[in-house]
Amino acid sequence: ELQISCFYEENYKDAAASTRWFEVEGDTLFHITLEAESRDALFEASVLANDQSSPEVNTAKYVLAVETQETIPVSFGPEEGIEVTRGIIPTEISIGLSYFQFSPTDKRMISAEGVYAAYVNAKKHDGTYLLELTTDALGWFDLLNFFAFDYIFYIGLFHALGLISVMIVVGFWAFTRAFTTLKDPPRFRFMPYLRIMTQGPSQGIFLSMMPFF
Repeated sequence: ELQISCFYEENYKDAAASTRWFEVEGDTLFHITLEAESRDALFEASVLANDQSSPEVNTAKYVLAVETQETIPVSFGPEEGIEVTRGIIPTEISIGLSYFQFSPTDKRMISAEGVYAAYVNAKKHDGTYLLELTTDALGWFDLLNFFAFDYIFYIGLFHALGLISVMIVVGFWAFTRAFTTLKDPPRFRFMPYLRIMTQGPSQGIFLSMMPFF
């Protein structure tokens, strides 16, 4: 956990025609990369703050990463239960970073979120706010839900779950068949059952493979 005392550079006491960064509610303000950037890349990023740099820094790699959803969007919004109105600003801003610790020295970012809290009247505010950065190593089930593992893992996992489901059905049918008291028990209708079970997943696979723009 890291806490930094900051100061608003904007004229926060007067209303603005457009929504400012500390007034957003659930909007994405920036993106972060999944992996750590090199020192050279960090130096180039610092040059971006200078419009007079020559030659201009090529940002095509990052633009493509955002367009292909290979970065993590960081959305900001007020703390739960707070209704934002005109004329108030937050004095506490927290950014939570969740990551996948896949080796003793390497991490991969998974999710990030910003939260505004402790709102006060802008007219009576001194312009300072506390920025708090927190990091959290996700557990196995959280990583599973975020699809953080390799795709081969999920192929094996879903096949295993499907096999277990089939085995449960076969075991239930075998148990019922072995202990039934009917003279002529009904036969196992495999094909009708298969049609019922595969219709929804098949439609979902088809829709997920369709391109979207």
